[in-house]
This record gives sequence, structure tokens and C-alpha cells, in this order.
Amino acid sequence: MTQLLIFLILIFSIFAAGVIFLVGEIEKINWQLAQIKKVKERKSLEIEKEAKVAEEKLKELMERKAGRAIKALIQDFSNKLSKKASEGIKISEKVIKDIEILLKRQTINLQEELKEKINQEYQKMEEEIQKAREEKLAKLDGEIFQIVQEAIRRATGKVLTPAEHEELVFEALKEAKSERVI
Repeated sequence: MTQLLIFLILIFSIFAAGVIFLVGEIEKINWQLAQIKKVKERKSLEIEKEAKVAEEKLKELMERKAGRAIKALIQDFSNKLSKKASEGIKISEKVIKDIEILLKRQTINLQEELKEKINQEYQKMEEEIQKAREEKLAKLDGEIFQIVQEAIRRATGKVLTPAEHEELVFEALKEAKSERVI
């Protein structure tokens, strides 16, 4: 029984360690996601700064040349740059969502595996308990057989044949079991 308790404590400890591990992994991933967001925001700011610097340079050139063609180029460049920046943001957001989905799936898979292992161990313990119960009953049957044989010998003063004795003991055992004595 002590071994069974130790085994149950061990199983629950393993389960708790798995949960702690998953929580740690989720925290790591959340930290990594935060880092990715920071990098994404920093890159967006850098792109915007670069766009503003490029726009300023082009404005200066436009003022020097005073041509409408340069103004059109500035607008086109600015639009393309904004489009690339928004595409980069969308790609980053998609990667983050994909990582979240993957983590959720892995967490669910780990939970299912742990549940299956616990169920298997529980089934194994049930079988061991049943086996121990059967062994105890067999031992009790033997002890009762000896006690009854001794009681009959003392009460009747004669020793029964093994077949007679066995039949008498099994009838008494059946009766005791049906009355829930043992």
C-alpha cells in the first residue's frame, strides 16, 4: 500500500513537473513574442525614419530642380515604402499567430499524452490491486482451511479425508463469502 502511495505521488509529481515545464515554455514563448513585437515596432520606426529622411532629401532635390517628375517619384517611393512597411507588419503578425497556434496544439498534445499515461498507470494500479486482493483471498482460504481442519479434529476427534475436509471447507468459505464475512 505504501508503494502504491509512493507511486501515485510520483505520477502526480511527474504531472506537476510537466505542467510547470509547459508554463515555463509558454512564458518563454510569450517573452519571445514580446521581443518580436519590439523588433517589429523598432523596424517600423526605422523604416518610417528612413522614409522621412529619404522624403526630405527628395524634397530638397525637388526644390532644386523644381520639377513635377521628382514630386511624383517622391510620392511613389513613399507609397512603396509604406506598403513594404505594412507588409512587414502583416508578416510579423501572421508569424506570431502561427506560433501561438503551434503552441496551443503542442500544449493540447502534451495534455492528451499526460492524460493517457495517467489512465494507463491507473489501470495498471487497478490490476495490481485486484491481483493483491486475489492473493489475500487465496491465503485466507488456506488459513481458514487449516483452522477448520484443526477445529473439526478437536470437535470430532477424528481426521477427515482430504476430499471430505476440502468439501467441508469450501462450503464454509462459500457461505462466509456470500454473507460478506470475508
